[in-house]
Amino acid sequence: GNVLTVRTSMIGREIGHAHGLLEWFLSNSAGEVRGFTNAFFSGFSTLALAKIIAGFMIENDSLRGLYHVSAERISKHDLLSLIKEKYALAVNIVPDGTFAIDRSLDSGRFRSETGFEPPDWDTMIEEMRDDPAPYPLWKN
Repeated sequence: GNVLTVRTSMIGREIGHAHGLLEWFLSNSAGEVRGFTNAFFSGFSTLALAKIIAGFMIENDSLRGLYHVSAERISKHDLLSLIKEKYALAVNIVPDGTFAIDRSLDSGRFRSETGFEPPDWDTMIEEMRDDPAPYPLWKN
């Protein structure tokens, strides 16, 4: 009865490795990658998710049960293209429609019960880009 379970996804910077989408993409910033046009994602940047947890979950003890928490659905191709633009990367993204998966979530219940409106992808990518944390220094 006192449990809150949140289903979501996230992208963000990593310190020790480059396994996640963002670090993998940044490590290929002068090469060529495939961008899956039929693979969909609806998570958040780690910075946006931290704000959601702080603003909608920590102080709200009325939330109980399972909630899907999601941003607007975006294809991996479009997400990589946006990261490329916002980070001014020279990587070539080759559209690839051969892989299809939809991992997007419907956060309608969470939105209606909390009044939550997700940030847009432009804002989330810009916030990650402008994060002052010294990730390159921490990697060494």
